[in-house]
Amino acid sequence: MKRRLFLIGMFYMVSISLWAENEKISGYIDIPTARTAQPGLYLNLTGSYALGEDPYSVDVNGIIGLSINNLEFYLSGFTLNSWVLDFKYTVLKKNMSFAFGVDRIAYQKYITPVGSGESTGYTDERYITRPPEWFSAYVVGTFPLGNFLEATVGLGRGKFVGYGPRSRYFNIDYFFNREGVIPVSGTHPEYAVGLFGGVRIKFTPFASLVIEEDGRDVNTGLVLGNDRINVHLTLTKLEQITDLPMANVRMDLSVGAQVMPLLEKKTGFIVFKIYDQKSKSPLPALVKFYNVKGKLVMKMNVPPEGIVRKEIPAGRYRIRIESKGYRPKTGRLHIRENKKINLKIGLLKKLSPEEIAVIEALKRARNKVGEGDLLGAMAEVNGALKILPSSADALAMKKEVEGLIEARVSELRKKAIALEKSNPSSAIKFWQEILRYKPGNKEIVARIDKLNSQIKAASAKARRKPPRRTTTRKKPAVKKPSKATLNKWYKQAVRYYLNGKYRQAYNLLKKILKYDPNNKKAKRYLKKVKAKL
Repeated sequence: MKRRLFLIGMFYMVSISLWAENEKISGYIDIPTARTAQPGLYLNLTGSYALGEDPYSVDVNGIIGLSINNLEFYLSGFTLNSWVLDFKYTVLKKNMSFAFGVDRIAYQKYITPVGSGESTGYTDERYITRPPEWFSAYVVGTFPLGNFLEATVGLGRGKFVGYGPRSRYFNIDYFFNREGVIPVSGTHPEYAVGLFGGVRIKFTPFASLVIEEDGRDVNTGLVLGNDRINVHLTLTKLEQITDLPMANVRMDLSVGAQVMPLLEKKTGFIVFKIYDQKSKSPLPALVKFYNVKGKLVMKMNVPPEGIVRKEIPAGRYRIRIESKGYRPKTGRLHIRENKKINLKIGLLKKLSPEEIAVIEALKRARNKVGEGDLLGAMAEVNGALKILPSSADALAMKKEVEGLIEARVSELRKKAIALEKSNPSSAIKFWQEILRYKPGNKEIVARIDKLNSQIKAASAKARRKPPRRTTTRKKPAVKKPSKATLNKWYKQAVRYYLNGKYRQAYNLLKKILKYDPNNKKAKRYLKKVKAKL
């Protein structure tokens, strides 16, 4: 341990003497990302060479970085009297992640990798209008675009703001200040914000191509390695490649490594969505995590919005989800390292004895509907409503059963009316059946009384009038054709219809109905034939 600390101290002293430039372990080339390096202490050594003319043709930079969970810290010395501190905090570390931070926190107003003062910096960064660089705050987001592509975009001040012939277009100040119709940048350098971003194309898990724009420069290069060790071979300030003789395009080689790993818990990521299983509305809840031995190890509160995202240690758990007024749910959960789990869990309300009784009554009502016993079904529904008058399920089923009863009453009514003249006794039976569904209905009672009176009057008249003797010979009863014959006639009538012989079809259908007045198929086709005649 002492030897390692000694090496770290020596490296840092050397890096100060070599004019250290800040470069983040978890960044691309010059821009930060919303990713966080593995917990540990890092050293990074970077060398660059100007392909064109620049006072700083050769530059070697060093940095010490510390990563702890979601936080990163960097301490850099640009010269012996120019020191800066950086920090970054990652808000969300899985898939689409966001971070905010501040670079180059210093006591000098203007500070660059080559020292302090308004006139310092690389040739292309000595703007007439220059934003103060004593702190460079930023926000940044990083998100995947498929399996092999990652994008980063952010906004920042200070070192992220450029006023060069090309970089000014990424400066918000340029678009919000106008003189006539020509945009003029540099009006508010104190408040100017620059846009930066880049993409990372992953060829393999250990090799990527990075293209970025840091608010001032365009950079690209290869990144090899992983979070614990990496090598960068890059070209920076590529926006000047057409400015012969490539005034400040630089070639960079960077080597970084984790020299002291810190204890890191293996974690996974979980998203809980808790909702009412019936209404689908979100619910607040309490999620309890138990280990395999049944010991409570963690609790997680789900807010009223019904959703919570949390990083938890990898492992196997038994969970219990509780919400006030709802039946709890239990289950098993396996959290894997660096894996995300989405859980959507619906809860049912706790049932009171009254609610249970209503559910049972509605089940019996549903069975009686299936058996055709609508009055029995209505009795069960009314019983449920006596228990819980406001039960939505009972009220809905009552409406359904009432509709079925109305349909049956309508059907019986048509039959009763059709038989009132020809067969009043049968009509009375149908009206009496309707009275079972409409007890005490005055109209129906009046119809039954009227039909009974007609039957009595006809019977009395028949008794008073002696039977007439007749010598007329009774006509022999017409023999009704068989069902097969009637079916044969029906098929022949259909063929007539299809062949356009509507008169023949009409005569044959009338003949069928003469012997079988209730033949529905013949009636239906007769209507069609009449429409054609």
